[in-house]
Amino acid sequence: SIRRQRQMCMRDSRTGGQILIDQLILHKINVIFMVPGESFLPAIDALYDKKNNIKVIVCRHEASACNMAEAFSKITGKPSICFVTRGPGACHASVGIHTAQQDSTPMILLIGQVPTYLKNKEAFQEVDYIKFFSKPFAKLVMEVNKGSDIPQAFSKIYAKSISGRPGPVVLSLPENTLVNKYNVKKFLPYLFFGLILWFFTHESGVHATISGVLLATVIPHRDKKKDFSLLTKIEHNISP
Repeated sequence: SIRRQRQMCMRDSRTGGQILIDQLILHKINVIFMVPGESFLPAIDALYDKKNNIKVIVCRHEASACNMAEAFSKITGKPSICFVTRGPGACHASVGIHTAQQDSTPMILLIGQVPTYLKNKEAFQEVDYIKFFSKPFAKLVMEVNKGSDIPQAFSKIYAKSISGRPGPVVLSLPENTLVNKYNVKKFLPYLFFGLILWFFTHESGVHATISGVLLATVIPHRDKKKDFSLLTKIEHNISP
């Protein structure tokens, strides 16, 4: 029985890159602007497997990619994705993030980061993105420490980008979290809850900070075995 369970876990496991791309599809994202980089190759491989679901627009410069994503978000009204590599790539993309912040444009910047075991060791092109993109640059900056946290982290930044005053959010993805395999379930998108927050904060004119109350609601998610699991509670902040 234990051996069978292990075999099932190995069969159902996905790389962090595959988990990330599956989350994009769950959130109805079908276009990505990027400058390919070696720091997120597993995500690029996963994009190839989902080429019928997501269109990849390859750019020659990260500033152009981020500006294109920002403009695309303005046109569609939905958060778009810009994917860049670490160091200079992320710094170049900061131009588009600054524009999105000032124009209240919802968008998501994904950054390939150095592996977790090289953090804070001055690794090649290492930058602390939580400090670099902190407010007022972006509404929220997160970094995952393991690939199994990607579904929750992406759902959180997506909801944050469209709630309250829309704006850019940043998710840093260490290379090893995209390479390693994990056995995690898909998270349902928090788009519905983000829209509810947007409606009430805009209609009433009340801008408050909600910490683990409104979005601390557990959401049932049915898996292939027809049983229910409870999604992790999420913390959500609204900024005017």
